[in-house]
Amino acid sequence: MLTPIIIKQIVKLAKGTARFDAMADSMLEKFELGCPPAGELQRIIAQKQQIISALTQVSSVINTITKIGTTLNGILTGLNIAVNIIKFLPIPLPPFSPALLATGPAVVVDILGDLVKAGKGAVGIIPGALKQIADGIAALIAKLNAIDGLLNPCLLEAGLDGSINNSDLSTVLASTGLSSNASVNEATEAELLL
Repeated sequence: MLTPIIIKQIVKLAKGTARFDAMADSMLEKFELGCPPAGELQRIIAQKQQIISALTQVSSVINTITKIGTTLNGILTGLNIAVNIIKFLPIPLPPFSPALLATGPAVVVDILGDLVKAGKGAVGIIPGALKQIADGIAALIAKLNAIDGLLNPCLLEAGLDGSINNSDLSTVLASTGLSSNASVNEATEAELLL
């Protein structure tokens, strides 16, 4: 039940990251023969900003899935402990007689134990899958930085104002309410809670 939902979200993230990676590759190819014309530079900048915006959304989804996985893991661990305790109770609990405990509730406890194991298996795939996506995002960020290095001299050559650098990325993230600085995030969250 849980596995298809998790897999669907992870596949969606992986496909999105791969699509943006292909876009970054296509942008890099435009610099192979030198600086593209000014109009093409502006299109590259617009595409790059779209990718940055999408990466912000992907990061949000990854954080949400990670939090859900952590929460579910804690719940499933607690359920597993409860199931094991119930299985090894030496006395029947009222209103159950020993005969009833041996059949009806014992079967339910076994089924619950199986469901908990399946849930833990589904939740267990989250960290590995998200690591693969995070590695893809890191490679994509490296490509975006390479594009910055190619764009800036071309912008100067074309006489266009405004080079692009990592502070631009920080500005975009800050405008969306996200920051790589934890204290800025805490201050923003505190303002929202007031």
